[in-house]
Amino acid sequence: MRALPCGIGFVAALSAVGIGAPARADSSAPSYIAPPARDVVVESPGDRTTENQLVIGGIAVVGVGLGALGLHYNLDARDDSNAVSQSMLTGRVWSPAFQAQVDAAHSESTKAIVFYSIGGAAVIAAAVAYIATEPPVKRVVMHTGVAHARPLVLPVQSGAGAVAGAVWTW
Repeated sequence: MRALPCGIGFVAALSAVGIGAPARADSSAPSYIAPPARDVVVESPGDRTTENQLVIGGIAVVGVGLGALGLHYNLDARDDSNAVSQSMLTGRVWSPAFQAQVDAAHSESTKAIVFYSIGGAAVIAAAVAYIATEPPVKRVVMHTGVAHARPLVLPVQSGAGAVAGAVWTW
């Protein structure tokens, strides 16, 4: 509720409904006409559900885990490859043990590529799902405006007269 100084609010309210003193002639008189009404819009980001957070987080964690497994196979493949590469220049004859080590390095390298690909796809899918399932922004509109008054006359219970007043709404 707005309060204007010196009881002006009551006079302004009665003037708003067509009751009251005539307008003053001098232009220096204060104007009690309120500015035009403006709506106040409050926006707040939406909240994600717990299920949404758990699903997206789970997909991301699985993706990172698969990427870590790919790293493990990559490091094993590198170790096997380095072991064979160091022994190639020694002048020894190529043996089935060396060939088995090369085959193991190739197999582990293939596994690393597969796990890197699946893990990366899972992390990207989690990022896309996070963006795609963003909850909508909540908008609350508060209508403001000039107070409108209705004159009100009520009889007094003792029968001695009536009480005059006004009811304000915004």
